[in-house]
Amino acid sequence: MRKIKILLLACIVCLSVAACNSGDQPDEKKADENETIQEDSKKDDSSADLDISQEGLDGEDSTQSDKREYFTLYTEDKQRSIQIQSPEGYQPLEYSTETWLDFGMPDKSGQDSSQLMMILLDKSEAEAAEMMMQEVQYISSANATGDIIIEEIQSKNEEGRDVSYFHYSYITDDIKTEGYRVWSMLQNGCIFACTIENKGIEAAAPDIEGLVQELLSGIQE
Repeated sequence: MRKIKILLLACIVCLSVAACNSGDQPDEKKADENETIQEDSKKDDSSADLDISQEGLDGEDSTQSDKREYFTLYTEDKQRSIQIQSPEGYQPLEYSTETWLDFGMPDKSGQDSSQLMMILLDKSEAEAAEMMMQEVQYISSANATGDIIIEEIQSKNEEGRDVSYFHYSYITDDIKTEGYRVWSMLQNGCIFACTIENKGIEAAAPDIEGLVQELLSGIQE
């Protein structure tokens, strides 16, 4: 009988210990889970800080970088294209298309304006020169009410590229048009052609030196 009591007491003690241990496990699990959550939270916070920091850097870079945009210009058949940066001070006009880029810059007085039109031609230099000369002759004769001046084609080297151009001018009523046609053969075999015009009562010939250099340096083939 005594042995039975001792056995019963031993069983009770074992059950009590087991109950205590089983009661402690959830608390330990909760502690582990809390530590895991805290660690994850710290990781998330550090990631957020990194993203914010990177965003700030990106914002700073974009503010300091050149705000001039790049535009894609295609040949008429859209088989070839280039990327070209918008010229400083000029804004894209609504007439622009994928094969024709048109930019304008109004004069501060509001009376004169500058216009810049760019196309990409799948032609030889001789064909491009003939086409542009014919266009100027046709447009000026159709609109001029006074003398028409079309100068000879000239050539020079800009930004490592051979550039051809000619100057023209005519008057329509009281509005004077002073312009240049400029073109250059690119490495992809296309001709980059540009019309630069100033229009106004006292319009002067465009200063193409810096502008042509700027345009050619902004071309990505």
